[in-house]
Amino acid sequence: LSGVSSLLSLDELGYIKVELDQVGKILNHKFGLVLMVGEMGSGKSQTATAILTDKKINNPGQDIVSLEQPVEYHNPYIDQVEL
Repeated sequence: LSGVSSLLSLDELGYIKVELDQVGKILNHKFGLVLMVGEMGSGKSQTATAILTDKKINNPGQDIVSLEQPVEYHNPYIDQVEL
């Protein structure tokens, strides 16, 4: 993976409005857990990165922790833990 220069938004990844609305509803919760699972190469890391770099969820005072194996895209606004 080529890193920051290749980061795409959810729109650019091809998600349709219904899916974007569903993700938006989930992300509006004050707390919770989101699991991203799937086969290697299915787009988990790129989708998670698109969500985690969205300015709507990167707010001061908000704690976001990501557990990854491996950390593929580094995000300075969240705590990333490599498993």
